[in-house]
Amino acid sequence: MDLSIHIIKKKIGNQSKALEIMGLSGSECVSKYIDGINEDNVEAAEALAAKEYFACYPEYFNRREENPINSGLNYGYGYNKG
Repeated sequence: MDLSIHIIKKKIGNQSKALEIMGLSGSECVSKYIDGINEDNVEAAEALAAKEYFACYPEYFNRREENPINSGLNYGYGYNKG
């Protein structure tokens, strides 16, 4: 479980940095989840951080659309869970 916590913390940190690099607001809203992650809440914290992250994108980016970007994200999420 320690490895998965480490991976999720890095993922959330990278999402926060990506928002900064792209000049989008919300970096702090995403990164606030990093410090509180533990074995009991890792999946919930990752889901909440992802929800905050995708909410920072313009309206034309829809996480539910069928496209290569979403397919890659879905694969990555499935791999992390499995």
